Amino acid sequence: MVEPGKYTAKVADWGFANKPDKDGNPIIEVHFDVEGQGSVRWSGFMNEKNINRTLESLLYMGFTSPDLSVLADGIPGGALNRETPVNIEVAFQQKKVDGKYVNDTKYTQVKWINKAGGVKALDPQAKAEVKTKLLNLNGLLAQKRQEFGVTTKKQVEL
Repeated sequence: MVEPGKYTAKVADWGFANKPDKDGNPIIEVHFDVEGQGSVRWSGFMNEKNINRTLESLLYMGFTSPDLSVLADGIPGGALNRETPVNIEVAFQQKKVDGKYVNDTKYTQVKWINKAGGVKALDPQAKAEVKTKLLNLNGLLAQKRQEFGVTTKKQVEL
């Protein structure tokens, strides 16, 4: 069993869940190999709430087809790239029956899939918004520095 944590993994297999979600939307299931740890499953929901994140995750896994239905063919269809590493976060889940958690039914499952290789750069507008919010926090930072007795250093220009 893959323990909860963050890993780099590769797609091992994929297909669709035997049953759709409660609204009839298909659920893609992808199994990942985590080197030295084993295999762990991710469920991608195709409902309105989750479709954008599911599509992003599929693209991180190397999906390039213009047709989502090729995912139903599994490995022979070649929809996902089994050599593309992704970053995953594995967490404990607990089984629900009729909307209630069942005791002693914890299992691990992939919670998030992200592109391997680091942080995504912000677009100029998002960067400006972040900088503005951070500038507004500088007063609190100065107060905390004083409380901790931390002096500032000059920033090195590159």
